Amino acid sequence: MKSPFKLFEPYGAHDKHLFFGRDAEVYALYNLLQQTRLVLVYGASGTGKTSLLQAGLPKVFKLSDWFRISVRRRDDLNASLRAELDRLGEGAPVTDLAAGVEAVYDTRWIPIYLVFDQFEELFTLGHHEERVQFFRDLQTLLERQLPCKIVLSMREEYIGHLYEYEPLVPSLFDKRFRVEPMKDETVRQVVSRTCEAHGVTLGEGATTAGQILEQVKEGKQAAHLPYLQVYLHYLYEHALQTTGQPRFEAAGIRAVGQLGNVLKRFIETQLDDARRHFATLGLPEDFATRLFDEFATGEGTKQAQRAADLAQTLDAPENAVAEALAWFTEKKLLRADENDVTRYEPVHDVVAKQIHELRTVEGKEFKAFVRQLENDCARWLAEGQRDERLLKENDLAKVELYLERLVRRNAYTAEWRNFVARSRAHLGAQARRRRRRQQVTVGAAVVGFLLAGLAGWFYWQSEQQRYLVVLEKNNALLARQAALDSAAVAQQQRKLAQTEKDKALTALEKSRRDQIGKLLSDATAFRKDKRFSDALRSYRDALGLAKLVEQGQIQKEQRLTQREQTDHDFEQNRNKGLALKAANDCQGALHYLEEARKARPNDPNILKAIEACRH
Repeated sequence: MKSPFKLFEPYGAHDKHLFFGRDAEVYALYNLLQQTRLVLVYGASGTGKTSLLQAGLPKVFKLSDWFRISVRRRDDLNASLRAELDRLGEGAPVTDLAAGVEAVYDTRWIPIYLVFDQFEELFTLGHHEERVQFFRDLQTLLERQLPCKIVLSMREEYIGHLYEYEPLVPSLFDKRFRVEPMKDETVRQVVSRTCEAHGVTLGEGATTAGQILEQVKEGKQAAHLPYLQVYLHYLYEHALQTTGQPRFEAAGIRAVGQLGNVLKRFIETQLDDARRHFATLGLPEDFATRLFDEFATGEGTKQAQRAADLAQTLDAPENAVAEALAWFTEKKLLRADENDVTRYEPVHDVVAKQIHELRTVEGKEFKAFVRQLENDCARWLAEGQRDERLLKENDLAKVELYLERLVRRNAYTAEWRNFVARSRAHLGAQARRRRRRQQVTVGAAVVGFLLAGLAGWFYWQSEQQRYLVVLEKNNALLARQAALDSAAVAQQQRKLAQTEKDKALTALEKSRRDQIGKLLSDATAFRKDKRFSDALRSYRDALGLAKLVEQGQIQKEQRLTQREQTDHDFEQNRNKGLALKAANDCQGALHYLEEARKARPNDPNILKAIEACRH
C-alpha cells in the first residue's frame, strides 16, 4: 500500500475535501477579498499559505465567482504575467497589461483573481528594475476599473523589502492577512481528520493525535504543516512494515522518534537511494548531491532550474539530467512547472532549507558568492559601469577560485564576463600605478642617500647650513601661524553655515506643518459637503507629510471618513432602491438594494425589500 500523505506538496483545488483546520482563515480571507482589490497575504514558511489559496478559497468561492490565475516568477515576473495572459486571452501578445486582463475577462465573464504565490522570489532572485516595473504595472491595474483582484503571498521575513516600493503602490499595506501557525488543538484535529479521511486508525484516538503532535513540535514552537505530512508518511510506512495495518500506536510513534531526526533521515535516505540509482546509469557518485544542490539559493529558499541549464552546469548528458529530475519528481522532492515541463523546482521551501543545511561550508560560500556577484554586476550596469563598482581584489580572487564552476553556469552571461574582465583590467592598472609610485619612492631614497654622503664631505659649510636651517624654521613658524588663522576662519564659516541650515530646517518644518494643517482643514470641509473621496485623498496626502507621532490622529479621522462614506453610499442606494420599488421598477430597485446590502449585509429592511422585489 502506498502512503496517502502529501509529504512536502501543498494542497490543491482537487484536495479541498482533505484541507482541514483552516475554516476560520478561509472565511476571513474571503471576506477581506470582498472589501478590496489588493490583499497582501504573509506568514512564516510552513504555515500553509499556498494551500490556503489553492485548496481553502475554492471551498467558499463558486466557480462563477472567481477565475484564479496563478503567476510565479520563473525567470522574470513581468514576463511570466504577460505570458500567462497571452495563454488565457485572445492569443495576441500582451502589450497593454490592462487590456490583457480585459481580454481574459471577455472570454469568460468571470471576475479575475491574479494570485502571485511565492512572491518573495521577486526579492531573492529578481533585480531592482524588475521590481520597479512590476509595482508600476500593479498600480496601473489598481487605478483602472477592471474586474480583477490581486493577491500577493509571501514569507513574512521578506515583507520589509516591500517598503522601498510602497511609494509606487500607496495601498500596498492597506489590506494585509497574516497566516498564523496552527494552535496545538487545531493540529490534533487535523491529524485525526486527515487520518480518518485516509482510512488510518489512531490507536487511542485523540491521545494518539496528541502524541504525534508532541513529536512534530520543536520545543514550544508551533508545528509546521509540511513536517507533519512527512511525519505521518513515516508513521504510515512503519505501521505497514510492523503490523501490516494502517494503524498508529504509541509504540510506533516512539520507534519513529522526533521530527528533526525524521526530516534529516528522509532527505538523506532519498539522496542515498538516488546515488545508488544513478550509479546504475554510470553517473558520478556525487551527481545526485550536486544536482539537488542547484535547487536552493544561498539563503535556503527555492530556486527553479531548467534541465538544459543543469546539464551545462553539471557537465552531464541531458538525458541523464532528465532521468534524474524525473526520479526526484517521483519521490515528491521536485515538481515540474505546469507551463514549462523543462523547468523544475523544490515542492516546498522546507526542501530548499534542507538542501541548504546539507551543504558544506565551502558550498554555502560558493552560493553566497554567486548571488553577490550577480548583485554586484547588476549594480555596476545600473550605475553606468562606474569603476567604483568593479570587483575588489578579494572578490576577484574568489572569481579565479570558482571560475571553472562559474563558466558552466547559464547565469555567467556576457555581461558577467565583461564585468569580470573590466575588474581585472582595472585592478591591473591600479597595480601598475602602485609599482610606478614605488619606483619613484626608491629613486628618491637613493638620491637622499647620496645627498647625505655629500653633506659629510661639505661639513666645513655647516655654519652656512645652520643659518639656512634657522631660516627654514622661521618660515615654518610663519606657515604654521597662517594655517591656524585659516583654521579659525574655516571654523567661523562652519558655524555660520550651521546657523543657516538650522534656519532652513525650521522654515521647512513650519511649511510642512502648514501643509498638513491646510490638508486637514480641506478634509473637514469636504466631509461637511459629503465629498468623501476628496476628504480621503486629503487625509492620504496629510499622512504622506506627517511624522510617525502625528499619524495616529490623521488615520483615526481617515477611518471615520471611510465609515461616513460607507453610511452615505448605503443611504443613497437604499433610498434609490426603495423609490424604484415603490415605482414598481423591481429590476432597477434590486441593483441599488444589492449595493446597499454589501454595506450592511444584515439590515432587515434591505433584506425584506430585496425579498419583496424577487417575488
